[in-house]
Amino acid sequence: MAYGKGQQNLQRRAIPTGKTSLVEDVLPSGKLSDLLLLREGYLSAANTFVDAVFSVEPLAGVLASEEMNRILLAKQKAITGLNKAYVEKARLSVPNAISQVEEKYLNRLVGRLRHCATSTGEKNPAKRQYLNIPLDIQDQVSLKQLEEIEKKVSKLGYAKTLAWYADIIVNDSEAGSSSEELLVIRSIHADCLGKYRKPEYGRDPRYTCQIHLDYRVIRNKVEPVSALDKGARILVDQSNKKFHYFLEISNPQPRGDSIRIPITMSSNTLKRFDRDAKTSSLVLEISQTDVTVKTIISKPDQPSTDIKDITHLIARDFGYANTVSLTVAKLDKEIDPAEVDRIAKFTRDEALKYLQSSSHPNDNIVKRMRFSGRAFLGAIAAHCEKIDRLKSQIDTGYNKLDKLKGILCGYIGLKPEEMLAEGMVFKDRFVQNLYDKFFRLLGHIRKMKSIRLRIYEKIRNVKKAWFGFLSNQEVLLAREFNAAIVREDLTVMATEKEGPGYKGKTFNKMINNGSKGQYIRKATDKLTWDGIPELLVPSYYTSTSCTIHSLVDSAMRKGEKFTCPLCSAPAHADEHAADTIANYLLLRPV
Repeated sequence: MAYGKGQQNLQRRAIPTGKTSLVEDVLPSGKLSDLLLLREGYLSAANTFVDAVFSVEPLAGVLASEEMNRILLAKQKAITGLNKAYVEKARLSVPNAISQVEEKYLNRLVGRLRHCATSTGEKNPAKRQYLNIPLDIQDQVSLKQLEEIEKKVSKLGYAKTLAWYADIIVNDSEAGSSSEELLVIRSIHADCLGKYRKPEYGRDPRYTCQIHLDYRVIRNKVEPVSALDKGARILVDQSNKKFHYFLEISNPQPRGDSIRIPITMSSNTLKRFDRDAKTSSLVLEISQTDVTVKTIISKPDQPSTDIKDITHLIARDFGYANTVSLTVAKLDKEIDPAEVDRIAKFTRDEALKYLQSSSHPNDNIVKRMRFSGRAFLGAIAAHCEKIDRLKSQIDTGYNKLDKLKGILCGYIGLKPEEMLAEGMVFKDRFVQNLYDKFFRLLGHIRKMKSIRLRIYEKIRNVKKAWFGFLSNQEVLLAREFNAAIVREDLTVMATEKEGPGYKGKTFNKMINNGSKGQYIRKATDKLTWDGIPELLVPSYYTSTSCTIHSLVDSAMRKGEKFTCPLCSAPAHADEHAADTIANYLLLRPV
């Protein structure tokens, strides 16, 4: 009953099947106390495990999995007061959390150096000119020098770039590196290290009390996974709308009474199932406000529908003002998989030549759908404004904190690099006031950072909901028309000039840098689950081409309007781009 039962090559989906508020009006005081105790014990154990194995500088080396497990097992034996099964669940969650944080840090180091010459587009020379270079060093290095660093990193590759970092940062070696390279590497490292944080269970919403349930903590007489799978079959009968079930789990305290948690599977839940999917395991999530049961459904990996059997192509154009535009085109010739692979690998010049020497009358378009993203962008922008204000307040707070610490260090004889301990008492009233003020300000900064994290979580939820809705529309459309999805290849993504106006660094980070990749991953995941083929075409010139007349000219697109001088009427630019993508694989030589 553990997550996936150790089976490989399984696709999985988590379906919420019961959410209960952790308040006395909803839960009896005993059950509420037990669930809160379970959450507190789990988070405490997980943070103890993190403290034992977290590496403060991965460049200096990280623990091998065997050594990490040895340390964690020793810590597990020392933890008392919490059911041993729950302690083990906390231990098992930590290695993956640590690995993700370390991987993100190392990827950030390499990625920023690999793209150190990327411009912000800022025209004011007093403001930040490079996306990945701190403002305080941008005048000490030229664009040409940054481009040379990019070339060097490209030749070195990922592993050797990290070794280069380690030589400079860990070994303090300057051999073989120019002064500009040393300056850039040290400044990027300092910036990335400042954002490198150990997982904090309970404080960071990404690390919560999430327990994969198995026989050691479930007390039901009938296996709940089997019961829920039967419930799904019951709901196939249209007269049944809901299936109710109670899950009994072990008390967090040894030999305590079991806790009963309600599970509800609705007929709406069945939309996630198909004839090959079945209930495989259960996950319990306990937040500060709710306890949620998630049912994991799984099915074996299956090959996508053979593209020789499809009858239509559905093109996706991902944009900004309009998040997604979809075009359904009927096949008018057989698609050759080898030709699809050849086209997907086009360079910019090859794509230009192909579009200028091929055409299609676009008479096979059967449906168009365009989804405006203005409300979505507005919601993200509103959240980002709050984050920017908080960032400014946090930075100001830290500046005041540094000044206060400097004064305090002078009075109490502490070195600037040493930490101030909480709870200290001083005879001098002035020093005590300074000390108390320091920790009040520190507490306020921590509170603002906590609020900022919650706003980031809101942004993730907005994107998750909107992208989830849009990707569902693609799946429904593909099923309706027995179609494959055609999309632009992200690895050869051309620069999009029609992006949103500058609304701040945070907004750009949330929208420009990552939204397309996030949407592609979500949509691809759903298409894979349903066995819907996904075909790639290059993104070069798809927004500035008329495939009817084999013309490629950026002047034809202005904002949301596309005007070909040889066509009878202008078209919506995003819909036109989707049309181009839809028939990209169906073009014929002029």
